[in-house]
Amino acid sequence: MRIENLKQAYNIDIKLVHFPLHADTPAEGQTLEQLFAGRGKDIPAMNARMKGLMEAEGLPYGTRTHTYNSRLAQELGSWA
Repeated sequence: MRIENLKQAYNIDIKLVHFPLHADTPAEGQTLEQLFAGRGKDIPAMNARMKGLMEAEGLPYGTRTHTYNSRLAQELGSWA
């Protein structure tokens, strides 16, 4: 696993910290077009780049069209 290699190579400890990336995202979510409105982002290009990065690491990636508020999921995960 890549994180294990980093820990060994640099003698570091990893601390998982939960934080809301987009805390103002509504509970029902929003499209990526809404999230990036007015910023001139090329969403298909962003998805293609991420897909390439994930494939290079041998990880699956599905094209995203929406984003959601993950606060409750992160809160649950911190208690698991």
